[in-house]
Amino acid sequence: MESNNCSISGQDFLISESNKNFDSDLFSVQNTLLECIDGFYFKLDIHKKILFISDSVKENLGYNPKELLNKPFNIIIADVSKELFENQVRLIMESDSRKKEKVRSETEIEFVDKSKSTHHYELILTNKYLDNSGELYILGICKDISKQKFKERALHLAKNKAETSDKMKSEFLANMSHEIRTPLNGIIGFSTMIERNAVDKEKRDKYLRIIRTSTSQLLTIVNDIIDISKIEAGQLKLVYHKVELHAMLEDLLETFESEAARLGKDDVNFKIKKNSPDNKFHFTSDEVRLRQVFSNLLINALKFTDSGTIEFGYKILKDSLRFFVLDSGIGIPETHLKRIFSRYKQTSEGVKSKYEGTGLGLAISDGIVKLLGGEIGVKSEKGKGSEFYFTLPVK
Repeated sequence: MESNNCSISGQDFLISESNKNFDSDLFSVQNTLLECIDGFYFKLDIHKKILFISDSVKENLGYNPKELLNKPFNIIIADVSKELFENQVRLIMESDSRKKEKVRSETEIEFVDKSKSTHHYELILTNKYLDNSGELYILGICKDISKQKFKERALHLAKNKAETSDKMKSEFLANMSHEIRTPLNGIIGFSTMIERNAVDKEKRDKYLRIIRTSTSQLLTIVNDIIDISKIEAGQLKLVYHKVELHAMLEDLLETFESEAARLGKDDVNFKIKKNSPDNKFHFTSDEVRLRQVFSNLLINALKFTDSGTIEFGYKILKDSLRFFVLDSGIGIPETHLKRIFSRYKQTSEGVKSKYEGTGLGLAISDGIVKLLGGEIGVKSEKGKGSEFYFTLPVK
């Protein structure tokens, strides 16, 4: 509904309408101004029947004014607001008739238009008496505040979203402080032991392995934080070139078989599923980022799979490739699937100390896949494993 660039207070209408000796030209001007309000105005009798209602009700609620004359006013009021309206009228009717006190009441109310849609209005009511008969009637002005309510709701949602995001980031930073301290303690602690103590070669090699592992873990955390920051800032750059897909999958297989052995998960078997017999199968993409997405999904699968199979590979579609990582791990509850790719958020399983990690891997993967022009998703059932998949357009 278009808002007009003119305004008049409800009191102006309420005063002019009750004055039997008003100047006709002045009333004409005031009446014209009333037609400019983003709403409508009316007159009711003591039985709350409509004696008059402005033509602007048609623009606001879709009713022809003649349709509403002598009808109860509450036929255009939403059920949730009828009691509020009755309370307003009761206040008006209980005014002292001998002193003819003027009572004015303002509230927010919902009206129902001809198509049964609801709209928010500010309703102003006041009581008036005819000079000769002393008969009481009620005047009212309704100002459309639907746009204002929409803005208020949008602001409220934005405020809640900002507060939720701030809380999630605070939780994330608290988690990061733990994740960063763990490898740092390993690096500092074991390097100090090597420096201060005369250790034999076996212990020295063991300490160095711990230091290397901790350093690698710390580097991963730092890289994750940098990547998610670049994605949020729109600064992550892609470099396209030819990708030898089968060679990349074989590299990933070797890497994660070694990782499973390092973690003592000897009961986890990896399988590659290829959709093309061509060993030189290739396409154009950013191999570094594609490998990063696959690695994040494989890390996630290995993290939650203690035994069974992790299968990964691709399927050729009409004009795209569908990549997947399928595991037989603990699965994900349905209630968590919608937020699985959210930034700074892990599922309740992910935050347990048993499953280390920043919780950024899936969010980073989601951002990279979207930058590559694809989509990412998940299918899972608690206790029955998970399938993460993403599609990319092929060149």
